[in-house]
Order: sequence, then C-alpha cells, then structure tokens
Amino acid sequence: MGPVAPSAIAGGAADANATTFERVLDDRAPEAIRDLVAANAGAALYVAERAPTLRAGYDRARELLANGVAKALFAKYRDAACKAAESG
Repeated sequence: MGPVAPSAIAGGAADANATTFERVLDDRAPEAIRDLVAANAGAALYVAERAPTLRAGYDRARELLANGVAKALFAKYRDAACKAAESG
C-alpha cells in the first residue's frame, strides 16, 4: 500500500458510494479503495486483538474481502438490522 491521490479514494453521492461499497465487498473496487478499507479493517482487527500486528490485520482483511467472507458477514448484519427495524 502506497500513497494515492485523494481523488482516488474520494466519495460521492450516496448511490455512488453504495455501489463502491458493493464493489469492495465483491473485491472489485479500485485498488486504492480496497487498500484503504483493508487498512481500516486491519487496524480494527489489531485493536480487537484478532491480529498480532497491523500488517497481519491488513492481510487478514484483504483475505476476508477476497474470499467473500466479509460480504457474507455484512449480509447477515444487514438482514438482522432489517429484522430489528421491522419489529420496532
């Protein structure tokens, strides 16, 4: 992961950001965005003591995105949130 131009990771309108998020979960987003998401998730894994180093957390996050586990976990979260919202 190296330096990138801010424009490479800039957000946009809500619908565009939602599309980018879906592409991240499908491991098809631009490399700079995938790196940014993996760095953030990797730091969370490290702080939660689920990875021994920041680098290991980053690598694990990239793996979870690439193998579809992150997408499956998000789907479970989304479904549970929708159920909770429906039940009031």
